[in-house]
Amino acid sequence: MQKNLFAFCLLSLSFITNNIYADQITGCQRQQIVQIVQAKEKIKERIQVLLTELPQYDLNYVYENFILPKNRPWEEGSIQNYSYTQYLQSIYTTFSSIDADLDKGIHWKCEPTYQSQCQQGEVIAYVLFIGNRPLKTIHLCSGYFNTPVDRQVETGIHELSHYSAATDDLALSWLEPGKFIDLKGAANDAFHLERFSSGDIVHTLRTQVWFWNWLK
Repeated sequence: MQKNLFAFCLLSLSFITNNIYADQITGCQRQQIVQIVQAKEKIKERIQVLLTELPQYDLNYVYENFILPKNRPWEEGSIQNYSYTQYLQSIYTTFSSIDADLDKGIHWKCEPTYQSQCQQGEVIAYVLFIGNRPLKTIHLCSGYFNTPVDRQVETGIHELSHYSAATDDLALSWLEPGKFIDLKGAANDAFHLERFSSGDIVHTLRTQVWFWNWLK
């Protein structure tokens, strides 16, 4: 009976998204499936924006729109410049991997709050790893479905960076004010990548990367 109900839910939601058949959704109620599908569509839209806009924020853009107006130090061929170029390529690759996986289909699994990884409601989503390899399932705790859609999109990008690119949870530890910024760490930090889930891309780059990479 549950299997037939799940099949009905998938059929009824097929009008919402073209990619629903590619996804595997297990252990979820109908309204939860609706939220997963709606969040996925918004994630896909945001990823497309990121892939379109990110390449323009290269070193030339930074120099003309941040370094010169803010009178920041600049040296051609510097480690700061090299690190930023590598960073930009790395996050672009991560978002490209997420985009490809969204098209291929994601395995979403709904979990009850009492499931140990949900930590009694303190965790709303997670991806399990074996060593450095992510298992291809995004687990959604019940608390996830009580958050607004913008938060679901943010959480989705965070977890998809684990799922698609094996990122880590560094919680911005690479960003130590007054010290040389670790942009390799930034590109591997799901907490940093989730900051791109909404709002102005330039603002995120300016406040989390440019300001600290080219200190006065």
